[in-house]
Formats: sequence, structure tokens, C-alpha cells
Amino acid sequence: MRRKVSACFIILFVAVTLLVMSGCAAQKEAQRELESQKKQLQASQSRIRELEAQIKEFQSKLDDTQSDIERVSTEKQQVSSEAGDLRSRITRMDREKASLEREVASGKEEAQKAARRIRSLNSQVARFKKELVEKEELIASKDSEIASLEDQQAQLARTISENRQQIAQLENDKTALTNQMNEAIAAKDSRIKLTTIIAVILGIAAVGAGAWGATKK
Repeated sequence: MRRKVSACFIILFVAVTLLVMSGCAAQKEAQRELESQKKQLQASQSRIRELEAQIKEFQSKLDDTQSDIERVSTEKQQVSSEAGDLRSRITRMDREKASLEREVASGKEEAQKAARRIRSLNSQVARFKKELVEKEELIASKDSEIASLEDQQAQLARTISENRQQIAQLENDKTALTNQMNEAIAAKDSRIKLTTIIAVILGIAAVGAGAWGATKK
């Protein structure tokens, strides 16, 4: 009988030891998993801060680009207005020249005086046409600049949108990781409690077995 009690006591002791060791191993594994999840959370948070900084930078560039578009558009309007004025003046001078040529042809105007005026008008018209060509080239340049700025604006807007989507995804990942961590911590606590309870029960059983064996002796 004594041997049986001793054997039971040893078995219980070994069971308790194995249970405790198993609990410790499970606890270490759970701790490693928690540390890994913490690192993932830190990496996600770091990436979120990086993306937010980029969004701030891109938003500033976007505002600057919009200001540039407004400035160039204003300049284009001014040049277009000047070009329109030049066209009006050229048209008016062409009409005056045509009128003088008709009057000269009909003998109503002194030919020499009219010729001088026509030459003056031709010179002014040529100069204004040259200025008009320059204005039209400048308008085309402004159109090209505006198109380029609008492309930059669209690209910045797309990048900001993509960054915000990435942030939203990272926030979702963070939430999922946080939930996993909370679940893992709760499971860890439950395992520790269960292991403790079982160890206590087995310990009591071992003590009881030892006491029973002692009484039998």
C-alpha cells in the first residue's frame, strides 16, 4: 500500500511539474506573440505618421499649385485682354488705311499726304501684329503652363487620396491587431488561472495522498 501511495504521489508531482512547465512554455510563446504584435503596431503607427507627414507636405504643394494656376490664369486673362486690344487697333487702322486708299483713288485726298499716313499706318499695323503674335505665343505658353500645373495638381490629389486610403487600411490593421492582443492577453490570463487552479488541485491531491498514506502506515 505504501508503495502505491508513493507511486501516486510521484505521479501527481510529475503531473504538476509537467503542467507548470507546459504553462510556462505556453506563457513564453504567448509573450513572444504579444511582442511581435506590439512591433507590428509600432510599425503601423510609424507608417501612419510618415503618410500623414507626406499628406501635409503634398497638401501644401497642392495649395501652392492652385495659387500658381490662379496667378497664371490671371496673367493669361491680362495678356488676352491686351491681345484683344491689339486686334481692335489693327482692325481700326486697317479700316482707316482702306478708307484713305479709296479717297486717294477717288482724288478726294491729297496723294502725298495720304501716302505718308498710309505708310505710318502700315508701320503701326506691322508693329502691332508683331506684338499680337508675341501675345498669342505668350497665351499659348500660359495655357501649357496651366495644363502642366493642373497635371501636377491631379497627381498630388491622387497621391493624397492613396495615402489616406493606406492610413485607413493601417488603422483597420491596428484595430485588428489590438483586438488580437486583447484576446491573447485574456487567453493568457485564463490559461494562467486554469494552470494555477489545476496545479493547486493536484498539489492538494498529492498532499492528501501523502497524508492518507501516512495514516495508513
